[in-house]
Parts: sequence; structure tokens; C-alpha cells
Amino acid sequence: AQSLFLANIVEEKQSQLNLPVSILGIAFKPETNLLDGSCAILLKNQLQDMGIQVETYDPHIDQLSL
Repeated sequence: AQSLFLANIVEEKQSQLNLPVSILGIAFKPETNLLDGSCAILLKNQLQDMGIQVETYDPHIDQLSL
């Protein structure tokens, strides 16, 4: 319920400001690469279900090409 509450706030603000939506940090716990039970992924999925394009970044998950 909390994630859906946040998704509704993001949807409202995104429609008002027309800015891109990004989520920084998607791991379940800080400084890990664990994704099981990630609230950030749940939020991303809820926003995408609302038709909002969402970018994510987590240095512990994403592979950086140098």
C-alpha cells in the first residue's frame, strides 16, 4: 500500500511537471546486489503499469562500461 501511495504521488507530479522519472538505488539493502523483495522494483513496476517510463540506476547492480 505504501508503494502504491508513492506511485500515485509520482504520477501526479510527473503529469504536472512533465519531467523524467528516475529511481536511484534498486537493491533490497544498501550497498548490496540483492534484488529479492526490492521496494524500488515494486514502485518501478507500479509506475510502468500507470504508463510512466522509469529509469533506474544502482551502481551495485548496473554494470558500468568504462
